[in-house]
Amino acid sequence: MKNPDVLIAGAGPGGCASALGLAEQGATVLLMDPAPARQPSLSGEWIHPAGVAVLQRLGVEVDGASCAHHQGFIVHPPDRELPITLEHPGSSALSMPHQTLTAALLQMAAAHRGITQLSGHRLLSATEHGLAQTTDGHYRSALVVGADGRSSAVRRALRPAETPPVKLSRTAGIVLPLATLPTEGYGHVILGAPGPILLFRLTPDQVRITFDIPVPGPPQSALIRHLLEEYLPHLPGALRPAARIALTSRMVQWASNTYRPRDFHGRRRCALVGDAVGHNHPLAAHGLSLALLDAEQLAQAPHLGAYRRRSRSTSWAPAHVSAVLGRLFLAPDALSTGLRRSLFAEWHGSPLRTQQAMRQLALLDTRRWPLAATFARTAGRTLTDSGQPDLPALPRRARELLAWGGWLGRTHPPYTEGAPRDHVS
Repeated sequence: MKNPDVLIAGAGPGGCASALGLAEQGATVLLMDPAPARQPSLSGEWIHPAGVAVLQRLGVEVDGASCAHHQGFIVHPPDRELPITLEHPGSSALSMPHQTLTAALLQMAAAHRGITQLSGHRLLSATEHGLAQTTDGHYRSALVVGADGRSSAVRRALRPAETPPVKLSRTAGIVLPLATLPTEGYGHVILGAPGPILLFRLTPDQVRITFDIPVPGPPQSALIRHLLEEYLPHLPGALRPAARIALTSRMVQWASNTYRPRDFHGRRRCALVGDAVGHNHPLAAHGLSLALLDAEQLAQAPHLGAYRRRSRSTSWAPAHVSAVLGRLFLAPDALSTGLRRSLFAEWHGSPLRTQQAMRQLALLDTRRWPLAATFARTAGRTLTDSGQPDLPALPRRARELLAWGGWLGRTHPPYTEGAPRDHVS
């Protein structure tokens, strides 16, 4: 099939979901799978309720023995503050190994008569006119879809001189078999280490732990020791022995985290989905869910412009939520610390506010104004809850909060210790 209606580069969840959605619209689809022999990787394991809904609309069925359901998150603040429970409103998140979801989607794609899979071949280059050069020869399509991740060949072909993404952090991931979480049915975010720690049940008999190491961090040779000394003491006591064994045995998966704004969705006959569009810090775990939403929106859009508008509208709030959480959880300055404490106080005191926060985190509410309203309330609390009011300092603090709000309104990466000043202020 040298002239399919749609050629899709990349057969991960975003590529497969795009293929299924477009084929359901009547298109003939060629799905290129460059790496059919998949190994376990540290990539896209948490699916927020909005992403789960996309899978349900696609008719994806996942074996219950290979996934876990979650009611929300429990945030464990530093300094022995009380944990904060954030529950999904009337829905649940899903987690599973990345290769498990990919295998289920590929199986559906193989059974669809409108989809042809081409394994072991990859796209090398493409033009905005729908011409694609691959390791299997040249193709002409009405639409070329780049679902080929952060190093997308489709994106590079369309933007060859683009600046590299901003480096944010490295993530170390371990899997503990037969481990028990402090509270089952929730993901746990633990603060107080140099970077956040995330714990969640990956499958019914496995717990995933990820350690985020902000840039610049220690050299490669010292990373394991850094994790043992600076992160391990913050884990729940029951998990420390098994985590120590996994770390010292080097049973660690690594991922590099970068930031690229989700502001380019392709051109003319080339469209991008998922991380090829852009990506952010993994703290909010939005990547996989956004890829599934991109795929659905692309399939439903009458043209690229409509897809671009809808995806940008969906992406703005998640990108800023991720950036805000990254800065609140990582930045050491007094203002960010005060904002974090004010936000936690609001979450402790108002079930309605925690529900609103979870609707945004779960990608169920992607409007802009709730995020702005949350910042305004939190900023006001920060000014008024600082103990005895330091009247001479109030104008300075107000200016700092205005600058923080201005940063919030821009397209930006989250806070990183090594970032240029204009990225973090």
